[in-house]
Amino acid sequence: MKRIEHNIKWLLSTVLLIGSFNAFAQTVQVLGGDKPHLECVTEEDYQEYMRPAIEKNISRLRSEGKLQADIAPKMGGEVKLAWPLRMTPEYQAIEGVNSYFYIGNFADIDHDPYYRLDWQCNTALGADYTFGGAKNYDQHNGADIVPYPFPWQMMDDESVDIIAAADGQVIHMYDGNTIDRNCDTPHVFNDEPFNGGYYGNFVALLHDDMSITIYAHMKIGTMADLAIDDYVVAGQYLGKMGSSGNSGAPHIHFEFRPTEYGQYDEPWFDPEGCNDDLTESRWIDQIPYFEPEVLRVSTHDALPVFKTCAEYESGSNETVNFSNHFTTAEVLMIGVAMRDFFFGDDLDVDIISSAGIILEDMDWVSASNYYREIFLFTTSLSGYATGTYKIRVTHQGKSYYHYFTVNCPAATTLTGTHTGVKGYLNGDYIASTATISGVTTNDVLYEAENYVKLNVGFQATANCAFKAQVDPCTIGALKNIQTIVENNQMSVYPNPNFGNFELYYFTDEPSDKYFLIRNLVGEIIYSSSKLNDINLFTEQIDLSNQAKGIYLIEFYNGKFVETAKVVVQ
Repeated sequence: MKRIEHNIKWLLSTVLLIGSFNAFAQTVQVLGGDKPHLECVTEEDYQEYMRPAIEKNISRLRSEGKLQADIAPKMGGEVKLAWPLRMTPEYQAIEGVNSYFYIGNFADIDHDPYYRLDWQCNTALGADYTFGGAKNYDQHNGADIVPYPFPWQMMDDESVDIIAAADGQVIHMYDGNTIDRNCDTPHVFNDEPFNGGYYGNFVALLHDDMSITIYAHMKIGTMADLAIDDYVVAGQYLGKMGSSGNSGAPHIHFEFRPTEYGQYDEPWFDPEGCNDDLTESRWIDQIPYFEPEVLRVSTHDALPVFKTCAEYESGSNETVNFSNHFTTAEVLMIGVAMRDFFFGDDLDVDIISSAGIILEDMDWVSASNYYREIFLFTTSLSGYATGTYKIRVTHQGKSYYHYFTVNCPAATTLTGTHTGVKGYLNGDYIASTATISGVTTNDVLYEAENYVKLNVGFQATANCAFKAQVDPCTIGALKNIQTIVENNQMSVYPNPNFGNFELYYFTDEPSDKYFLIRNLVGEIIYSSSKLNDINLFTEQIDLSNQAKGIYLIEFYNGKFVETAKVVVQ
């Protein structure tokens, strides 16, 4: 038996740093943000609202000979679980994004009221949520996983997919809670046994070893087109994070049960821990109890603002104030969103010129403990020359990057060879004949006001990372263009999707080009005009008026036809 402990120290609010580039007093501010603790579902809620319907549906499917766990039972061991979430390609493509969540609660593996115990033997009593105590709440029967750093914005942007943790059969579901922005108590939800009550909008799956997983608090209208009896595979899309049911913020309540009749189990396991219900982890790749990591590096032109529950419930999100473009009269704010950042941990934030010179070096050591937090580094841009600058954040030997501009550099033509981690952010356009060799340490970004043109001779070979995107030199979200790694490559982004997606194609062939989209019976449902003298082709496609299913894209490139499939959910 072991216990993870951390010293509890005073909360730091603001620290002054001495700048190496200008005389402006740099600061580090701890933003705080939304409520650090969530409570949603307990075992009592499951027994009252969920279990009767699940047992009824299993019994019906079994009597009809449709229960997959009876037809093809798991042979040779227990079903292992994959992580039930993933970033969308759109969110992952945002410069500076590295990860997207923190674990707010584990299960309470002590089943007696008031006394709390988690799988790493940390304990607490009642509503005591002091750091270092049990990371759960009384009788919690699952894990609460929260999108971060801006949960409400990420919910609205639908930045995180909820996916099946293993192959399984749908045995219960509900998507009728139209109130999915619950924050303050009392929470508003449909309170009937048939709809899961406290679980809000949810899907429950029965796996081939008769274990059950539940995915709760989904956003209304985002649930996959499923019905009870449908069979899904591991990684299949189920829905989006929301705050429906008994929920205080956007998150997923993920619940695991080893049998249809048994109590919940904590799927996390440590041989030196306190989870006596298991002898090994049920996860394929178990995420640690603490996993310190930089989730996102961002730049802001004003302090991000968190709102009240009343504002969130009325439809407002955090005011994020993102910007990648500044003038010398502005103050630069660098946001570093962290998970599991503890007393004595340090962050090193460098601002680096395009010539590779470190202009400012801001080091900060934490004097407290945080499950999750946003640290805001502030500095003046007075004296900065027009150009692109790289931010490098280093934590525990790993570096994370983000780029910003001062006065938005003019259009440029790039040649030669790109190596290392570099970003080129320019106004109007970027034209390039450069080469990026296939080395994993080469990570290059092109970003221009109007377009990026990859001329004959440009080459980005396999294993390097290359991204091109269009972004006006104003505050606002980025329009992201999918990575291009070789000539004559077509990409659909995102895929699967709900009918709206972007098509990308890069080629140096001079011949006329066009593309068609067909349904599975061969009918043409979309066609483009001829595309002349275009290297990087992008087009927004809207198939939202078409039936759900698989469609075939044919790109005619003079010499040959390139094909791809797109799935509309």
